[in-house]
Amino acid sequence: MSLVIPPTIISPQDLLSVIEELKNYSRYSVHEAIKQRVTVRKSRPANNVELSDEARDLLRQASDGKTISRRAVDNLIRELDAVIKNSQTVTFTLAAPATTDVKRKLADWCRHNIGPSTLIAFKFNSTLLGGFVVRYGSHVHDWSFRRQILNRSNDFMETLRRV
Repeated sequence: MSLVIPPTIISPQDLLSVIEELKNYSRYSVHEAIKQRVTVRKSRPANNVELSDEARDLLRQASDGKTISRRAVDNLIRELDAVIKNSQTVTFTLAAPATTDVKRKLADWCRHNIGPSTLIAFKFNSTLLGGFVVRYGSHVHDWSFRRQILNRSNDFMETLRRV
C-alpha cells in the first residue's frame, strides 16, 4: 500500500500521536468484539473511540473502502512506524515559536521538494534574533540575523563607532 501522510501531520511527534491513537483504537475494537461475543442479551451499542481526522484518513486509506479489520489496523501501525524510521526529517530552528500556518507552508514545501513522507521538526531559539536555521541530514544552513551579525562583526563594530 502506498501510504499518503495527511498534510496536517507535520512532525514526528504528530505521527507518533496518531500511531498511539490507532493502537488505542485497535485495543478498543478487540475489547468490543470480545464483549459482543460474551454478552448473551442484547446490549446498547457501544460508544466508538473518538479518532482525529488524520487517524480516520489513514484508516480509510488502509481499508480501501472495505470494513477495517484488526489486522489492517496493525499493518497500518507497522507501516507508520516504518515511515518514522525511514523518513527524512528537516529541523527548522526559528527565532520565535512557529505558527500553524508557517508550519503547514514549510511542510508543504518540504514534501513537494524533498519527498512526500518528509517530516518537519520545529524548534525555537530567541538568540537567533530573526531568520532561521535549517538542519537536514548532516547539513546545517544558518540564515539567522545572529549569524549575519557575527559574520560581519567588524562592519558592525565600525557602524556602532559612527553612531
